[in-house]
Amino acid sequence: MSGAAVMNDSIKKDEAFKFLEWWTSTETQNRFGFECDTRLGVSARYYPANIDSLSSLPWSAEELDVLFKQREALSDIPLSPATYYLTRNLSNAFRRVVYSYENPRDVIYRYGREVDNELERKREELGMKGDNNG
Repeated sequence: MSGAAVMNDSIKKDEAFKFLEWWTSTETQNRFGFECDTRLGVSARYYPANIDSLSSLPWSAEELDVLFKQREALSDIPLSPATYYLTRNLSNAFRRVVYSYENPRDVIYRYGREVDNELERKREELGMKGDNNG
């Protein structure tokens, strides 16, 4: 999953919104989806958030049915200012265990400390030091 954001203090806020409008449009998403499929094959098939685009890409009726059912079951995951760091380090921990055969317990403790330190740093940076809710 991915997302897009425009920073409130950006000096190019209008340009950023125009880009996001273009990028998320049905036409652009269709073209990108078809290009992924054509150049990289079915294994690189693109799943756009744009529903109109999803319906027009080369998914079978059965695949679309499954995708739409999965979409209905989606729910949001609460985010923190350091969520990016958590997901990155979980991926890194997975790679250390699978690719480098490191001890899973040692790896998760090590990366857990990394994440805790980053969360603490972010809380301090954002003035949330005494707040236990974010």
